[in-house]
Amino acid sequence: MKVKFICIIILFFGRSLAQNNRFDSLKNHSFSDLETKYYEYNNVDKIKDVNLVSRYYLQKAKKEKNREKIIEGYVLMHFNEPFENALKYLDSVQVFSKNLKKEGYPARIYLLRGNLFFRYDHQKEALNNYILGLKYAKENGTKRQIAFAEISIAYLNNYIGKHNEAIKKLRFYLYNAPYLTENELSDVHLNLTSSYLDIERTDSAKVLIEEGLQSSQKNNKYRYNQYLSLLGLYNLKEKNYKAAINNLNRSKKYFLGTDSDPLSINYATLYLGQSYAGTGETEKALRNFLAIDSIVKKNNSTFPELREVYPFIIEYYKAKDNKEKQLYYIDRFLAIDK
Repeated sequence: MKVKFICIIILFFGRSLAQNNRFDSLKNHSFSDLETKYYEYNNVDKIKDVNLVSRYYLQKAKKEKNREKIIEGYVLMHFNEPFENALKYLDSVQVFSKNLKKEGYPARIYLLRGNLFFRYDHQKEALNNYILGLKYAKENGTKRQIAFAEISIAYLNNYIGKHNEAIKKLRFYLYNAPYLTENELSDVHLNLTSSYLDIERTDSAKVLIEEGLQSSQKNNKYRYNQYLSLLGLYNLKEKNYKAAINNLNRSKKYFLGTDSDPLSINYATLYLGQSYAGTGETEKALRNFLAIDSIVKKNNSTFPELREVYPFIIEYYKAKDNKEKQLYYIDRFLAIDK
């Protein structure tokens, strides 16, 4: 499972009448307070609240003509925007930070750009930016940024199938980086868990899954359900199909009821479909795979395991002698694979 948790690389710096009313509720907050609120909301995927805080933050910074906070406002704004808008906000960061003598620049800009390209499946551009970010981080000697760059490259390696390379780096930072925050280490922990499952190291994965479920159960429902989804994948790999179906139905229901990114929904749905296929419940498996195709069409959110979805659908309609749908999903498969 490729868990795209690039939120670790947030990096260490910290319209309507109804909206104006909500802005009023933020007026007595300092920039520091607003940043705290932003990251608290972002960690649990409260996207509407996140966007409200970021818009108010930037408005406040511009009103006060505070250059450093304007930069931070553009950074906050870009995280939950569509690709083109997000790239423009990062261009603004580069403009306002030019000649700024502040620790972490220009490395931070390249790392943020790398995250953005990665989030939208432009892996080559992501890697190029991560490499530049790592270069400038090493020149600056900023230990945390070096870690962010190397962890981001590890995530990218994991995503494209270089799991062993990713695991080596993630293990190092999980157990040897006390300068990373609890949230940042939590992201590393989750991705390492996923990587172990990718290479069938299920025993190692199970230990981390149990740790993750226990640590997130009370305070972070979103993270808890990410681990629940991984538990479903673990049970799927162990052919405990009924347990997997139970885990994945719960996590899928949670993700569908939040502002979760499409990838979290897709993976829970994929593993649920595969679990139903394992029990011979073909119709239920098909419904889940068709649901993934709908999400992909709606959000253009591809991921490598999509290659496992379409052969099942094609074979299903071939067995039903439905040539029209069979050909349609062959075309879908070729387009996605391309």
